Amino acid sequence: MVAGEDGSQSQRRAVRTPLCVTVMVLDDSAEPLCLRTRDISDGGVFLVMDQPHPPIGHVLRIQVVGLGTGDAPIVEVRVMRSTREGIGCAYL
Repeated sequence: MVAGEDGSQSQRRAVRTPLCVTVMVLDDSAEPLCLRTRDISDGGVFLVMDQPHPPIGHVLRIQVVGLGTGDAPIVEVRVMRSTREGIGCAYL
């Protein structure tokens, strides 16, 4: 468990790190989409999203864009939660 900002215990296994980068979201059922991250951890990433969210359990592929030279790896994630602000995804 990880301690929250208020000292309470959370079910999370990894500490979240605030990070705002652009990612390309690749989904076979939709056009590629550019989104921003809100935070990352060893276990996943939160994607800020104001359009309709994919359902919980849906698998997406994401790729960081605009950092350095060359292409970043494409990483598979599963949508684990959905909020007004976006979706929380776990790395597969």
